[in-house]
Amino acid sequence: MARVHAISRRANAAAADGGLSTPSSRRAAHDSALHQPDEAKSLEARVFALAMSGKLKQAAHRAIAEQLGHGVPVTFKRGQNIIRRDPTGAENVIGKIGLPPRYRLPRGVEVIGRK
Repeated sequence: MARVHAISRRANAAAADGGLSTPSSRRAAHDSALHQPDEAKSLEARVFALAMSGKLKQAAHRAIAEQLGHGVPVTFKRGQNIIRRDPTGAENVIGKIGLPPRYRLPRGVEVIGRK
């Protein structure tokens, strides 16, 4: 009787989780999720694919050109300077980014292997 009860409980659990009660069925569901069409992939996966194909860079250049075409200035970082480019092409340095402070080990902390 205990064996019959255990089998029926396992069958009910399988029905409750959509049939994903065994490791092989969970693995199959995971594998099918990895091979979904582009519409179903995560945002990160799509952005990565666009970046690797060069389409992300092209889209950024088009967006900047469109923004300048509408008369809106573009702000960006070049080296340690923050630059605003006007639609006329003039560039103004509007700020500087300082280097971060050098990291110092707290008192009492030693680096192993350093003499």
